Amino acid sequence: MARLSLNPKKAKIHRSYSVAEVALLYGVSRGAVRAWCKAGLHAAKIGGEFLIYGDDLRAFLEQRRASQRATCPPGTLFCVGCRAARRPHPEAARLTPFNEKSGNVHASCPQCGAAMNRRVSLPRLAESGFEGLGVRPAALHLDHSPNPSVKPHSERNP
Repeated sequence: MARLSLNPKKAKIHRSYSVAEVALLYGVSRGAVRAWCKAGLHAAKIGGEFLIYGDDLRAFLEQRRASQRATCPPGTLFCVGCRAARRPHPEAARLTPFNEKSGNVHASCPQCGAAMNRRVSLPRLAESGFEGLGVRPAALHLDHSPNPSVKPHSERNP
């Protein structure tokens, strides 16, 4: 099952929400909201109904998002398939300069074969652990071509 990326800023900090309102706001089930309450989301029982304060909800979701963040050590890329930082084969990794200050490192995961990417700073390439990569020229954008047109074939064939 795919993980949900819940935006904490959807919750208004000066508002109180019922369990059903939080479920509707984030597109999750009421059981998921109750599980959040068991996991540490503060809910007050008022008149037989649980109320969740907006600032508590926002703080809980921001803390949950921060705990799920993964940082990649130098020389590794994040594999979306494995959901882990992996070190690519040096001969398989390529650096595509984006501009004079940054570029993208592309490689395939050595375990699952999924594509891995990472944006790196070119002046600090050695600190990132990617100093010996082969440089591939950046792909041309439409505005870099001599005749920038979305439909060049329509002009030739009336």
